[in-house]
Amino acid sequence: MSTEGSTSLHQLNKEDTLRILEAQYTKPETIKVGKGNIEIIDLIPSALKSDIPVILVPGWSATAHVLKENVMTLAALGRRVMVASAPHGVDTEPHETYPEAEMRKTEALMKALDHKGINQADAISHSEASIFMTMGAMINNDRFRNFVLVSPAGLMGEDSLPRLAVDFAKDIAGQNIKALFSDHSRIAKMWKAYTELGKSMVAGPLLTVREMNAIVTVHIEEILKELKSRGHTISIIHTAQDKAFPMDRMQKTVDKTMIDGFVSVKGSHNELYLKPQRMSELIDHLLDAMEKKPRGSETYAERTKQ
Repeated sequence: MSTEGSTSLHQLNKEDTLRILEAQYTKPETIKVGKGNIEIIDLIPSALKSDIPVILVPGWSATAHVLKENVMTLAALGRRVMVASAPHGVDTEPHETYPEAEMRKTEALMKALDHKGINQADAISHSEASIFMTMGAMINNDRFRNFVLVSPAGLMGEDSLPRLAVDFAKDIAGQNIKALFSDHSRIAKMWKAYTELGKSMVAGPLLTVREMNAIVTVHIEEILKELKSRGHTISIIHTAQDKAFPMDRMQKTVDKTMIDGFVSVKGSHNELYLKPQRMSELIDHLLDAMEKKPRGSETYAERTKQ
């Protein structure tokens, strides 16, 4: 077969793959938990590169629709990808340690995994999601394997809501300027994010405030240390121009007792969905590397069983 013919066949296969994944994406499943709903998107490519699914956890106020290109890219790379959308989570019992606003989201995450019959997953979290996702891992340790935290919250040390509000506004302003004057591809992505934010705030204004408070008061350093000690592999991808969670403060907080890898990339806080292909390919590369890391065959539950 000629090179030209091979290229055409490869392109056709790629197009067919994307068409199949798009069809799966457009048929989300909604489950009811108490008074709330969880929308679940679960993309399963025909050729899987790993038996362990990936759960992509959107940040504050975001949904799967903000991260659509990330979901599609990771699935096209051969990973089963699930996203559970419930911006304010679902009703749950109070936890003695963790705030209710975050535990509501943890509960939605676990309900989605249960519904899909996923016993263990690699987790990718963005921003605030790093707080409630790692809380979920502390409580349900053996349901998670590797973690990639993208521009994570909870690692700023002592913080305040006014500081976060001002610096996050600066970050958004910078994104808007770049979208308008130098990178028009960002406009539609940002509009989708703003739309989902508006829906979230209207749906639960009090919960929105509580979530913002949790972002500045909850610290996940000790959580990461504990998860790493349990044998999980943890990597952080952080954007160098992130004003919401500045790089210099992140580097003062994070050390090798918490994580296995730290990758700095160019961009602002929401680079995950503003440059979805580049960021998703980097995440896929990290997951490949983490999967190759030797680990014990016993689960944490088995190791700690009395």
